[in-house]
Amino acid sequence: MPEVAPEGGVVYLKAEQNFLEKTLYFIRWLGLVFGGLLFLTGGILIYNAIHMAVLARRVEIRIMRLVGASQLTIRIPFLIEGLCKGRWAARWRR
Repeated sequence: MPEVAPEGGVVYLKAEQNFLEKTLYFIRWLGLVFGGLLFLTGGILIYNAIHMAVLARRVEIRIMRLVGASQLTIRIPFLIEGLCKGRWAARWRR
C-alpha cells in the first residue's frame, strides 16, 4: 500500500518528540516547585494570622487560665470565631 507506507516508510520525528518530552518534564517540575512555594507561603500566612489573633487576646487567655479553664475550653472560642468569619467571608465572595 504505497499510500500508507511511502518509500521510506513511516517517519517519526524523534528529535522533536524528545524536545517536547523534556519541555513537558521541565514545565511539570516548575509547576511542582511553584505549587510547593505557594503551599508553604499559604501555611505561613495562616500560622501568622492565628498567632496574631492569640497575641491580641493574650489577656483573655491569661484570665481564662487563672480561672482554671482547660486548653480545650480556651481553644474552642477561637475555632468558633474562625468558622464564623470563614463562613461569612465565603458567603460574601459569591
